Amino acid sequence: MTGIGPRLKKERLRLKISQSALGAIGGVETNAQGNYENGVRSPRADYLSRIADAGCGCRRQRHLRRHWFQ
Repeated sequence: MTGIGPRLKKERLRLKISQSALGAIGGVETNAQGNYENGVRSPRADYLSRIADAGCGCRRQRHLRRHWFQ
């Protein structure tokens, strides 16, 4: 597994949420989320920060923590 794309997809599937749902959490469209997961584009820091912070108040995304991206 190389890059963050496969990690994003693996975590999204583990959480059983759609690309649309994770994209919404990160503030991006579904196609952008797919591009991140497939390695077409790299996510920006603000996106990574938003999905990491989502764990604070969102029960289903509680495992998305900052340490996951380090």
